This record gives sequence, C-alpha cells and structure tokens, in this order.
Amino acid sequence: ILQSHYQQIRITFDYTHFDSLDPQYKNHSSLLRSRILPDVQNFWEQALRVARLPTALKINPEFCPYYTSTTHIEPGIANTDLVIFLHANNEDVCGQNEILAAAESCQKDQYDRPTVGITYICMDEMDINNDKGIDEIKHLLIHEVAHILGLRAADMAFYRYRNGAPRTPRPLNLTEVTCVDGRNATVQRPAENTLQMGFTNRGNRYYELVTPTVQTVVQNQFNCFEMKGARLENQFEDNCFGSHWEARLFTSETLSSVATPASHYLSPLTLAALEDSGWYIANYTQASISPFGHGAGCPFVENDCIVDGEVPNWGKDYFCNDTFRDGAPIKCDPMHRYMSRCDLVNYNYHPLNEPPGPTYQYFPENKKLGGFLDTADFCPMYSNIVVDCEDPTLSADIREENFGANSKCFNSNMGRPLCMKYHCNAEQNKVQI
Repeated sequence: ILQSHYQQIRITFDYTHFDSLDPQYKNHSSLLRSRILPDVQNFWEQALRVARLPTALKINPEFCPYYTSTTHIEPGIANTDLVIFLHANNEDVCGQNEILAAAESCQKDQYDRPTVGITYICMDEMDINNDKGIDEIKHLLIHEVAHILGLRAADMAFYRYRNGAPRTPRPLNLTEVTCVDGRNATVQRPAENTLQMGFTNRGNRYYELVTPTVQTVVQNQFNCFEMKGARLENQFEDNCFGSHWEARLFTSETLSSVATPASHYLSPLTLAALEDSGWYIANYTQASISPFGHGAGCPFVENDCIVDGEVPNWGKDYFCNDTFRDGAPIKCDPMHRYMSRCDLVNYNYHPLNEPPGPTYQYFPENKKLGGFLDTADFCPMYSNIVVDCEDPTLSADIREENFGANSKCFNSNMGRPLCMKYHCNAEQNKVQI
C-alpha cells in the first residue's frame, strides 16, 4: 500500500449503552460524551494515518455481539475505520478489584487491522469532581484505545510489513510456548522478527517487541544501543507474552502496566509499535518523551535498581531506599511534577499484598522490603505524592515558589524540593527557572 493512500484514521464511538444507565451516572456519561472521549478520539485521529476502508464497516455479529442496531450489520457504518462500542459497569470487568477500564478488539479487515472494539468503563471508579481526575480518565482511555488499535499480545502474530506481507508466516499455527509466569500454553506465537524471549540478570523471563522502529526508539529512549527491543510486562498479565510496557523501565509511559498520575506520557515507543504493526503511519508530533529512564544508559536497563540495599549512582534520579513514613525525605519524582516520598515498604505491615519473591529482593537484611509498585519489579521509587506542583489551588510557603500548569518540581538544598515556574529555552537548550 502506497503511503499516499494513507489518511487520518476515522474513529466512531457508540454511546447507545449509556442511554440505559442508572440516573446516578448522568454526570459521568455527560462528561464522557462531551469532553473526555472527544479528546481521546481527537488524539488518536491526529496520531495515526491508515489505509481507509473503502466501503461501510459491517459488523459481524458472530465475532462482535456488541452491536446496538441491526443497521450495523447491514448496510453497515459509513465513513469510519474503527468502531468502538462503550459499555459501562460490566459486572465481569468492574467486579474485579479497582479495575477502571478494559478493552479488546473483535473484528479485523483483510490485512488483519482491528476495525471493531469494545471498551468497558467502570464508572464507580471514576473521579469526575476535578480536572485532575478527569485528565486521568482521559489518559486511561487513550491507553485502552491503544489496545484496540493493536497493542495487545493477541494481535502481535498478525503484524505485517509495510508492503502488506505478514511478519509471521501464514497460516498461523498453534505452538506450545513457555509464558512469562512459567506456565506452558498453546498459542499463536509471533515470529522471532517480531517477538523474542529473554531473561533479566536475575533470571526473570520476559518477552520483548523487536520490530525495527521499536528497536530504534527504545535505544534512543535509554541511550543504550545494545537493546534488541522493548520489554513487555512480565507480571500479573492475563496473557502469555504481555500487553503493556514493562513498568520497571517504562513507569511514566501511558501504555505501562501502572496507572498512576505520573504515567501520562504517550511516547514515541507506543506509536512506533503501532506503526510496526504495518497498519498505520504514525504522527510522532503527538508523542511525548517519557522522562523515566530517559538517556540513563544501559545500566538502568540491565542492572538491579538497588544493590545490597543501596541506590547505584546511575539510579539516584529514579530509585530510592528510604522506607515510607511521616518525616521521610521528600524529593521530586522522576517526572519532576510531584514532591514525593519513597514508596519502599515493609510487606510485613501489608499482609494483603504479596511480598517480593526471591528474584525481586534487593535488601539482604530484610527480604520483606520492596517498592509498592509490584509490576515495577518491586523497585522503590518516589511515587508517594505529597504535593502536585501543577495544582493552581495551592499557595506558596516560599516567595519564589509557584504552583500551576507551568511549574515543575526541582530538588533544592533548602530541606525540601521547590515548585518553580520553568521555561524550556530551545535556542539555548536550557531549562530556565
């Protein structure tokens, strides 16, 4: 397919199921319709170009029983390349602990590109009372739409070269593989040119996406040119290979497995993966550089975050070893938005949480110590937020301090970090405070 044939993707959300919601969710539904989902739609329509469907998109009820009108089957939905049906408060999804949303695709075009999907939204978990909460919902739904677009383990065997040829030979065969959790499963395994298995220096199995653009982007992200690809999450995934970026390396990425206020950077990596699917051409101006580990070098990628209880010199901007308590040191988080405390905890005092296993223990004198983000390989980080520097409602204790959208967190020698207005001077390549 010639690049000139690619045009901006057209996305259609179907809100029909919102019409039958309990009245208590009226404000939730209104915000999603009028503000949040239009922003999500605009983001992805600006981010991706696609070989558009030449005719109306006809829903196959055998694959996608989510249609809300028989006209979706015949004559179909005109002027769209992707239809997403929205369901709220699905018991199977929202009955799970603190699940905010989930999504999947259910139908493909002749080149295997997903064309129909469903997103489940758990409205009881939504915070719609302030702009910060609304912004988090928006980023969460940008994340879920990425899964529908093709960033899922189940879609990787269907990725294609730019000329349309499959990266994994057809017909797809079922193969027995060892999954990241050690179990054996019979699945459609992507070819080695797409997905490869590896092990960390502690023997933890993972899979990584090794397509060409992904490899280039991830090498540039970390300034580590030994990397073959981008590592996928190897803990608490409901599939064999992983459908998120590994949180130990990509905590600030929107498509990481952690949903924190800091994970709001839809980086070039996610767009590169979607482009390497062969289905899209990405607009990288829509991406943001993910600050976590940016330019940190190969030790950040390959070595332990904590060595014999101490933070290595290369990791001091990202990891910490102060146990979480009142009075613990406050520093800027790696994204320099928040004043934060280290999330290192003693799991003896958190009996409902699984403590770090032998290959995730970094403190020889106390094996129950670990970071609270388990999918980040229990690496302790400054993730316990104390102050949001971008919160305009806060008032300054120090004259020079300033809070709002143009402020960031800067570590200081004044006993705590400061929230200061900043400006990126592109000509001088400096951050001015």
